[in-house]
Amino acid sequence: MSDILHFTLIMGAISSLFDAAMFLILVKGFHADETLFQTGWFLESIATQILVVFLIRSSRLPWRTTRPNAVLAVTCSGPWPRPSLSWRDLIEPGSVSPT
Repeated sequence: MSDILHFTLIMGAISSLFDAAMFLILVKGFHADETLFQTGWFLESIATQILVVFLIRSSRLPWRTTRPNAVLAVTCSGPWPRPSLSWRDLIEPGSVSPT
């Protein structure tokens, strides 16, 4: 039980730091309107979730573990195609540059 609590506390703190950094980058760096903010937040959430999948798949350090199975690598790259953005009212990430 203490391992789960330790993991939750560490990952929760790291997740909160990523959220705060992303919020500041979107608001201060990109002067994001509602649509750009939602797009950036969605993409950051997907990216960090995929990172967590690759980090927790082994108890060894990430750079000392074996390569992930091809199925894991392919399925984790699935959320990124452009057509998936249109039905969520998101914008293409490369279409806006920081001002």
